[in-house]
Amino acid sequence: MLLRHWEDLLRLMSLMVIADGRVLEEEIRVFVFRMMELRRKLAPDLMFSEGLVRDWFAAHREEISEHTDAERTVYLMSALSGLDDFDRHKMLVESINAVARADGHRHDREMEIISTAAERWDIRVPRR
Repeated sequence: MLLRHWEDLLRLMSLMVIADGRVLEEEIRVFVFRMMELRRKLAPDLMFSEGLVRDWFAAHREEISEHTDAERTVYLMSALSGLDDFDRHKMLVESINAVARADGHRHDREMEIISTAAERWDIRVPRR
């Protein structure tokens, strides 16, 4: 199941890393950790590594960063749509929230993404 959602998961998590306009190593570490945690919990036999996650982010970072706000919204909605049939939405919202908190606070744009995902999947927005 995870393999089918791999690209959309990476896109959603990457949006969280760049949402506040700063890319900090703490955010990247949490992004990688959470992707690996999803793999361990949902598809332990799936072969992908921390290096592969970091490489994907490095390869797509500039492209995602260059999107206008309107393009990022389309990108977000596309990623969320691709994950609608994923059966662990709460885990995804918790994961993107963890990335948002990695630098010590949740930026307004990060909260918009979290709220959009939570509302779409009928999940409570994490308090912290």
